Amino acid sequence: GAMAGGWMSSAHGGFFQMNQVYTASPTNNSILKADGDGALFIGPAIESENFLLEFGFQSFSANDYLTAIDGMGFVYDYKDENNFARVIFINTKDMALDGGSTLPRGINVSRKIDGTWHDIITGDRSFSYVRGRPFDVAFTAENGNYHLVINGHEPLYLWNQWRNSYFPATPSEIKKGASSAEIHWTDQEVTSGNRYGVTTWGSRLAHILRAEVYSLEAKDVTPPEPAILAISQAGNNVTITWDGDGQLETSASVNGPWAEIGGSSPAT
Repeated sequence: GAMAGGWMSSAHGGFFQMNQVYTASPTNNSILKADGDGALFIGPAIESENFLLEFGFQSFSANDYLTAIDGMGFVYDYKDENNFARVIFINTKDMALDGGSTLPRGINVSRKIDGTWHDIITGDRSFSYVRGRPFDVAFTAENGNYHLVINGHEPLYLWNQWRNSYFPATPSEIKKGASSAEIHWTDQEVTSGNRYGVTTWGSRLAHILRAEVYSLEAKDVTPPEPAILAISQAGNNVTITWDGDGQLETSASVNGPWAEIGGSSPAT
């Protein structure tokens, strides 16, 4: 079943997850899979099957040694606690835990079907976050095509592990700028009446800065059929009929110039 998180609203309009709840992956740390569970906070149903989700995340558990159990992310196409898809960002090094191992460090995309996890992307390290530095996520779902964009914030302050406090970022850190990543995958299409939400894996004091949803008009996956021309001749008259949009054009040469003849089908 779903694990209980301790969700509390923040003074900035977001909310915190206060509990250190998670299950280890049942695999060992040489065969990492994104199949451990964490706390879920599920929002309302999404009317559209094609949508944009936007989130803001901030960790207050990560450490320089990557030993904290620390993961944050979101779920989509949620039907019940045994059937949903998940995107989760892990900032824990690959290591053994009681009962199994950590989830793969990096970006992980997986889908739970009838209670069993199925990996789509595991351990993509194109993006990693650090303690105290927020990052934004934009995610689109369109006809089974999924696109994820992650943008970190400029490093104005950094966590100092030795002093156990935050300090202004050094000029060299600021020069590095914020990290970002972009990935794409295909999977089964989202079903009607699906819901979305946020999730944590451990990550006590995880800060969810925002969680927003917007409907999208899906792109037509099949292009429109081209207009069909039919030509018939009766004596000295040639009649051309056509269907579809557009205008019939005429020219004395194939090189043009071409000009619309005006009027609708048929033309004689």
